[in-house]
Amino acid sequence: QAILAQASPSTLDFLSARLLVATPAARALACIARHLAMCTAWIHFLLVELRPIFVFYTSARGLILKLAVDGMMAHELAGSAVKDWSSMGVVQNGTVAAKRNCVMKAVNEAMWRVSYEPSLSNGCYKADASGYSLVGLFHLSALGVTALFLVISLLLLAQNGAKEFTSGQYLVFTWDLEKRCLYRLGSLAVLAYVVIAIYMAFSIAAGHVPGAHVNLDPMQLLHLAWTDMALLFFSAIALLLPNDPPFNWRCPLVENTEFNRSIFNLVKQSNDAFGQELTNAVVRAHLGNPEDLQDLAPDFDVSRLHADGGDGSEEESDDADSRLWG
Repeated sequence: QAILAQASPSTLDFLSARLLVATPAARALACIARHLAMCTAWIHFLLVELRPIFVFYTSARGLILKLAVDGMMAHELAGSAVKDWSSMGVVQNGTVAAKRNCVMKAVNEAMWRVSYEPSLSNGCYKADASGYSLVGLFHLSALGVTALFLVISLLLLAQNGAKEFTSGQYLVFTWDLEKRCLYRLGSLAVLAYVVIAIYMAFSIAAGHVPGAHVNLDPMQLLHLAWTDMALLFFSAIALLLPNDPPFNWRCPLVENTEFNRSIFNLVKQSNDAFGQELTNAVVRAHLGNPEDLQDLAPDFDVSRLHADGGDGSEEESDDADSRLWG
């Protein structure tokens, strides 16, 4: 106020004009920030909780690209050792480098097609005998089950109505998600794709599928891709493995609590990891050291928790309490 009192009229006019110009932008930014703050559960769900499905798709796409490129290069360079051409760095031989670039470009295009005309690739990619793009069928199927899983998961979150990732409602939703029938259906679809795709890849390599080819025998296929297949399989399994806290998190106390979580947690910490942190804090609070629990949730009353969700009788509560806390 003292500075404004000493300012000249022209200075005040300039500041007023600047504030008037800045006000709409400031209001827009404040509106965006307010709406983002109301949907942090969705941001966290997409960036952290659904990370395994993105790992699955990335692994599936990388594996399909690798096998298609390596198979075509093995066919083009008959007699040479089978190599992982898709992830190889600079190739010194100019002719080989040009062929690899042509194959990778053709395979990347074929991955987005169900049928493929040989004229599209200048001979750098060969569809199967029926004219179908084998890599396209594998890739688009992986994309389809990924989209199905995402739609199911997001619909379940919308049905739950959780908005903030700090809310107990959102935590309970994610801890209970793996047990939901619709979610497990989506997870089983992902796992079924992995099993069928790996089985089909080895069947084609062994020559058991007429008209289809990968230009690799089963041992070459295993040598090139066993680590990628393992990553693909375990990323699908991760969607089915629940890791909920051992205390009675289904009680209204947890669902109605607002927890202290930083912006770093929004993009980094999973709710399973936070559940483990909360479990440790509950254990220490039960043993008479409530400081960590107070930091996570000041209004959290540990005395209202039980080791399981029994019928609430005193005898069952005592038994459950002894099982959890020893």
